Amino acid sequence: MKESDVVMAELWLNGKLLIEERWEDIQDEETGEIKQETRYAIPGGKVEEDETDLEAVVREIEEEAGIIIQPDGEFVKSAEELTDKPEKVKVFRKLLDPQLTPKDGIILCAPHEVIELGAMGKLMPYTKQHVDKEFVEVKNGA
Repeated sequence: MKESDVVMAELWLNGKLLIEERWEDIQDEETGEIKQETRYAIPGGKVEEDETDLEAVVREIEEEAGIIIQPDGEFVKSAEELTDKPEKVKVFRKLLDPQLTPKDGIILCAPHEVIELGAMGKLMPYTKQHVDKEFVEVKNGA
């Protein structure tokens, strides 16, 4: 049943991308002190052994964004194998009903704002790879 290791959801609401705020423990290289920093990611996570990729992405969207989506085939696979690691990553794209309201901790960003977050080193690794591939290359005409 399981096809991929990780699934992610590129979710669009009123022309903006849903981004999740996450707190990450970062160790200061000089002092060794642990501090929390904000990182941003599109919703996603690991696929369980008994799930299809579509079931996993629907579950992750509900867990992380608080939005219940039906696995109705409206998802479009937009990217695959984002990383050079052995993990297989799939990203699904979906336009959301404009009436939906995501839970706290979810922000809406225009594509240029997401690119800026990436340039500041604020995106989680898989999200950064996806943004670089889907937004930055497109913006630069690649």
